[in-house]
Amino acid sequence: MFNTLSYVKILEEAGFSRAQAETSVQVLVDVMDDKLSSKQDMKDLQVAVNQDMKDFQTAVRHDMKVSRVAINQDVKDFQTAVKQDMEFFQVAIKQDMKDFQAAMRQDMRDFQTVMRQEMKDFQSSMRQEMKDFQVAITHAIRDDLKSMDKKIDLLESRMTIKMGSMLAASIVIMTALQKLL
Repeated sequence: MFNTLSYVKILEEAGFSRAQAETSVQVLVDVMDDKLSSKQDMKDLQVAVNQDMKDFQTAVRHDMKVSRVAINQDVKDFQTAVKQDMEFFQVAIKQDMKDFQAAMRQDMRDFQTVMRQEMKDFQSSMRQEMKDFQVAITHAIRDDLKSMDKKIDLLESRMTIKMGSMLAASIVIMTALQKLL
């Protein structure tokens, strides 16, 4: 409880006039009556809050039961949908795998055919190059042999001339020796 008389005295001692102090106290009392609550107000509020809490708990329990039923149904529906999707995807994946295998087999056959042809072409090309190389080597050897034959013939001619010159010189030396002896 608020003692208004003692509050008026405190304000007068602080320098307020009697009229100012009473007006100030009256304003404060009005504010307290409007804004502050009594013990009975608090008890009434507590009863109302407790009832509201009970009502709220009941409503929440009911909503949770309804939600649980709805969620369980949603989960069942979702599971069914997922199973159907999985079955659909399994069929689709199996078909895709078959198509992929068939495409890979065809690609492998095509690749083998191309590789066989390339190997044949390579072998033919290598045989031709070997023949061309053999012909070139044969011609080079023949040309070298002809060149060597010419050089040998030239060398033989030179040797014959040198031998003839040496024979003539020996004959002259022999004749000169015979005359001297």
